[in-house]
Amino acid sequence: MNLMTPSLLSKIEQWIAEGKYYRCYQLKEWRGANGIRAAAKARDKYCVDCAKIGKLSPIEEVHHEIELKTDPSKFLCLNNVACLCQACHNKRHDRFEGNKKKGFTTEERW
Repeated sequence: MNLMTPSLLSKIEQWIAEGKYYRCYQLKEWRGANGIRAAAKARDKYCVDCAKIGKLSPIEEVHHEIELKTDPSKFLCLNNVACLCQACHNKRHDRFEGNKKKGFTTEERW
């Protein structure tokens, strides 16, 4: 399922050039009842990463495998999205870097 049209792609590319990424996520083709997001939730039912390890976590996010910035033409393609829980979505985007233990940068420790 791919809802991308040439006119929609040019609109999305314009928004990206203007730095207005949020506009893409407001499209009815993404957010609407018949949009890609709803279709992905109907397809996956649970977080796909958690399901791989036998855990059934509810869907909280729909993640793009190929990011919008990388290839805007795949933004509205069902094969490019996966349903994830928030924790798995954060892991995919490396959002836990702030939780790493910080070591000393010099030999002096006072």
